[in-house]
Amino acid sequence: MKKVFSLALLLFTVNILAMAQLPDEIEVVDPPFWWTQMSVNELQIQLFGDELGHYRAAVDYPGVKLTRQLAVDSPNYLFLYFNISEKAKAGEMEIILSRGEDELKLNYELKTRESIEARHQGFDPSDVIYLMMPDRFANGDPSNDSIEGMLETADRSNPERRQGGDIQGVMDHLGYIKDLGMTAIWFTPIIENDMTPEYGAYHGYAATDLYRVDRRYGSNEEYKALIQKTHEKDMKVIMDMIHNHIGDQHWWMDDLPTADWVHDIEKYGTTNFRGA
Repeated sequence: MKKVFSLALLLFTVNILAMAQLPDEIEVVDPPFWWTQMSVNELQIQLFGDELGHYRAAVDYPGVKLTRQLAVDSPNYLFLYFNISEKAKAGEMEIILSRGEDELKLNYELKTRESIEARHQGFDPSDVIYLMMPDRFANGDPSNDSIEGMLETADRSNPERRQGGDIQGVMDHLGYIKDLGMTAIWFTPIIENDMTPEYGAYHGYAATDLYRVDRRYGSNEEYKALIQKTHEKDMKVIMDMIHNHIGDQHWWMDDLPTADWVHDIEKYGTTNFRGA
């Protein structure tokens, strides 16, 4: 049976707004937090900020061991690798970054993992799956159609632009989907796609933040609520996650960690899709 994760696709229970306040020198921490009692003990944390690659990290937290730290081509990244044993408890793990006499302290939260019973169900030939592009389904919250600071606003007069569909619209129509005989809903990616209008990123396959639901759909918490309500109607949620490409407006593109971080189109050409 093909393994598919719904609520327990843990990257998406991340609520970025609830993340502990960062030192000014640290601009990005990905993932913003993690969990204890995961099936894989290794955790990689990406830190981004001015010359963070010149810092060295230290951790003293029961059940957690810093196994590796990696500086890369760009001096502004530092990758930290941890082993989180079964003995580790939920709490705030203090990461101390040192560079000579300079010292930064990052409080990194380890959360208690919720029960996964009955959530990792996967899908099989018995399922009837509704494949949905959320932007084109239903607009349940017109207030999020256009978000200040994001590159594209909704334009119902142009079929190539965003139309305003969102998480609330899906929640409002779960009964309709259930009545069609569906047992699962497969959403095209709902993570942030803050791309220019010309690109047409309503489909969701041009990620600009891999840890945040696109605000024009709603929030991470609303996505969790949608999954819960879908489960209450005895339907599954299939999460579509694309890890091998991003949108050209992703913040990485302004300062790539390594020279080979993205595919060199001029050297290698475009993909031939043989592996698709």
